[in-house]
Amino acid sequence: MPKRLIISISIIFMMLSLEKTCFSEEIVPSRIKEVVLFSNQALVKREGSCKVKKGLNDLFLEIEPFNLDKDSVSAKVYGEGSLYSVQFKEIYLRKPVQEEIRNLRERIKNLEEDKKSMLDQLRVLDAQERFLNSVVEFSQVQIPKDLTTTFPKIEDLEGMLKFLEENMKAINQEKARLRKEIGDLEEEMEVLKKELTTLEEPSQKTRKVIEIVFFSEKEQMIKVEASYIVYNSGWQAFYKVDVPLSLEEVNLMMFAKIKQKSGEDWSKVKLSISNAIPLKGIDLPTPSSWYLDIIRRKEK
Repeated sequence: MPKRLIISISIIFMMLSLEKTCFSEEIVPSRIKEVVLFSNQALVKREGSCKVKKGLNDLFLEIEPFNLDKDSVSAKVYGEGSLYSVQFKEIYLRKPVQEEIRNLRERIKNLEEDKKSMLDQLRVLDAQERFLNSVVEFSQVQIPKDLTTTFPKIEDLEGMLKFLEENMKAINQEKARLRKEIGDLEEEMEVLKKELTTLEEPSQKTRKVIEIVFFSEKEQMIKVEASYIVYNSGWQAFYKVDVPLSLEEVNLMMFAKIKQKSGEDWSKVKLSISNAIPLKGIDLPTPSSWYLDIIRRKEK
């Protein structure tokens, strides 16, 4: 009996140990959300989300700058767990996995079909809106003619106005919802197409990534934010001076000329400029010796 108990405890302990040390690798789709532009470099902030397993997860955020400050890389993970390490590295690409490529193509195809369906719905709503506008135009001509013979009832006019108002409002709300969903679909398709292009490129041997090692307390969806400094980008100030003929005052306006050759796509990102100098990693100074003693009076 004691031997069976010891064996059972050992098996349970081994299972718990294996569960804690399970290791999962995941490429996290991400996109640039914000850029702070300095005079000769830029701070790029990237964001993505993925599902992680319980235990250790090795997460890779792919980046595309030509040149970056490796010591500037930092990251945050929003989820239940602990962030172990963050670093920039170049990894060798696996041979294109046909199953992954097929899945990506299928997802893109489904999104394109959803987009086409939404565009068809927008066209139907446009036709309904044109019909309602034609009713309004018709009433502007027909009602004055009817007034010469019979005056329409107030209930009929109120009913027509209510009908037009409710339907116009419903059409506009539905069109706004569809346009927002189409915009979200286009952003998702853009991320998937970039991932598909990366998998299909045979010439690219390595991939630049930010590696994040995260220990997850449970299986969950997490949000990942990473930031890093890139070069080949910056801004310069130039000014416009307006002087009136009276010479009583001078109006000075400042503009920013932006240079962006970092190698990454900054479209649809929040961009701000700064004249500060970003902090970088520096070596700590070597402290010198400091001797403490009691002041002693000299003997006469």
